[in-house]
Amino acid sequence: MGARKQLPLPLKTWGGKRKGAGRPPTGAKPALRVIHYSVQGNHLHLLVEADGAQSLARGVQGLCVRLARALNRVARRHGGVFAERYHAHVLASRREVARALRYLLENFRHHLREDVAPRGEDPCSSAAWLTLPLTDDAPVLRPRTWLLRHARDG
Repeated sequence: MGARKQLPLPLKTWGGKRKGAGRPPTGAKPALRVIHYSVQGNHLHLLVEADGAQSLARGVQGLCVRLARALNRVARRHGGVFAERYHAHVLASRREVARALRYLLENFRHHLREDVAPRGEDPCSSAAWLTLPLTDDAPVLRPRTWLLRHARDG
């Protein structure tokens, strides 16, 4: 019996991830910035900055798609994760922003999640980032608007 020879395996040269692939962008990306968040059992609370109603709608939609893909990947499932709705409220004063931030960061007590954090801050929120310096890998961003930067003063 002669020497065995490995035969070449022809591979596809098309498809797959590559630079420049996919649909080209159709315009500017929506400017949605997540400033604070709180993850509850069946919903999220987000304090965001947006350039307008369209930026808010598209930004929330994009965020939901990204989160759904990640959650489905972890759970090894597919399909919808979020209902196609959200409640938006424009905050108009420092006091209103401060109250919204307090509500967002202390909401785990309302949802009976004291077992997660019986004392102190909710580990499923951005509460820790109120005192830590924000780095490039932080899950939240520094606010751009004066109102959010000075909310804790009012």
